[in-house]
Amino acid sequence: MNTLFIEKRISINDLKYMLGKFLVRHPKITLYLAIAILLFGIVSVLVLRPTPDLNANADHVNNKYFTTITVSSGDTLWDIADEYRTVEYADAQEYIDEVKEINQIKGDEITVGCTLVIPYYAESPK
Repeated sequence: MNTLFIEKRISINDLKYMLGKFLVRHPKITLYLAIAILLFGIVSVLVLRPTPDLNANADHVNNKYFTTITVSSGDTLWDIADEYRTVEYADAQEYIDEVKEINQIKGDEITVGCTLVIPYYAESPK
């Protein structure tokens, strides 16, 4: 028995045409496919979105607290930032800006003996 095979090459344009024709003929399948693609996109965005490293460990949650300190001779805002700043602040300047705002300090000078309210993050207050 002889079997005759006819080889026909299908181009990408032919595939696009056939898929379009199929989707037009079957509107329910088209709707289900569109919904599936939409849901896949939403789930992908939710699962793959970047999360801050600070919240990587859900068991370790830091809260913001405040304490007061008395400025000693030789203290600077940078020294205070080095001692009290935690990873929740991007850099020392961000921390210093918050300390200045809380204490209504206009410049960069602090006076020996004055009391400053200092923010800090911890699991529980110190």
